[in-house]
Amino acid sequence: MVTIQKMPSILLEQRNALLQEALRPGFQDYSIESEYPIILKPGKDNFSYCTVAPGKNHRDQELLAHANLWPRTLICHDSGKSVKVGLVGNVATKRSSRGQGLMNRLLQFLWDHAKNQDLKALILWSDLTSFYQKMGFKQKGTELRLFLYRDDLKNVPDESHIVSVIPASSLSLRNLDTLLKLRFQTPASLHRSAGEFKTLLSIPDTMLLIQGSLSSLFGYCILGKGFDMPGVIHEWGAFHPEIILNIIRHILVTTEWEFLMLLSPPLNRSPWLKPLTTVARKVETHPLGHIRTVEGSTADKIFRKSFLWGLDTI
Repeated sequence: MVTIQKMPSILLEQRNALLQEALRPGFQDYSIESEYPIILKPGKDNFSYCTVAPGKNHRDQELLAHANLWPRTLICHDSGKSVKVGLVGNVATKRSSRGQGLMNRLLQFLWDHAKNQDLKALILWSDLTSFYQKMGFKQKGTELRLFLYRDDLKNVPDESHIVSVIPASSLSLRNLDTLLKLRFQTPASLHRSAGEFKTLLSIPDTMLLIQGSLSSLFGYCILGKGFDMPGVIHEWGAFHPEIILNIIRHILVTTEWEFLMLLSPPLNRSPWLKPLTTVARKVETHPLGHIRTVEGSTADKIFRKSFLWGLDTI
């Protein structure tokens, strides 16, 4: 009889092998646990939950399905109110065990566990919309995807300040706090500490570019994040839009990328709307994510006006 539980450390190798096979088939440039240095960190197994088939002893147990649950705080910057939520990710079932309802049971377990932990919602990202709708999740929120091409940025005013790539190891907590303060302001977002920010910037294929210097910062962009976000700028902030466009032009001129995708919160009534959308060859609107909320909580309302930056997603 299978059991659902927090993942025991003895199954760490099985978990990593399952996630690598299910979510990164054939990819060997780096391990999946290096892409999630907080929730998959060795010795930090309290974010992993699994369905396990019993064996003669603990070492013979077989991991059949896995999902992460990462408790976070969703903050409404307008009112100062906050709500505790759980992010769900790294959802995978062993190939030989699919079609048996194991993931349905595991997600229901996470939902019950989340409510016991006073989490008011679960949030996840997936293309399997119909599956998650059956589990009580609904697509909500808004994310813009702006496609910016090298040839379309030729007329962006050049800035005299240098664009630099900054390694995460060189950043102080004060530097990181400065970046968070400069980040484009949204009505609501997930809380992220400076220490968490530094850890997340260590994810492979993640590049922090700044204009100016760390002591005199005018703007920044974060390009890429592990396996999932090549060519995507998923976090950014600056004094004005032209600085962001100048950083993007620098990337396109100095690399082989023909275009980049800029992920953005809704820009309605924002002075950033026209400068960014005018030079974008294509602008798409997508749901921000899937959410399942506890009845009567404020999580749904706050999520609708939130933007969740790429480093905060799993």
